[in-house]
Amino acid sequence: MYNDIIFKLFKPDRIYKNNAKIISENTGVHCMLIIYIVINYII
Repeated sequence: MYNDIIFKLFKPDRIYKNNAKIISENTGVHCMLIIYIVINYII
């Protein structure tokens, strides 16, 4: 649900989605996916 909201607001491309997925899998924290996308689009 949150992923859908974030993806609609920021419209991340495939590279951002893949990087976020790798980070969230390696850290074991699912919210890292959302945090990564939001931070990269703000900066």
